[in-house]
Amino acid sequence: MGHALECAWFGYLRRDGRISSRAKGTIYKGPFHLPRMFWYCWQRLEQVQSPDNQGAL
Repeated sequence: MGHALECAWFGYLRRDGRISSRAKGTIYKGPFHLPRMFWYCWQRLEQVQSPDNQGAL
């Protein structure tokens, strides 16, 4: 069986492949992921508010 870290995802590695940060998320990812999530929520809210919707998500 392999090492537990073989299946893990890390965002930042050193040039030699060693993990430089064990953090799964950092402040640099927010500007890319938050607008996409806001857009998704906005779309879902529009679906809920549409007249042909029965109120289900």
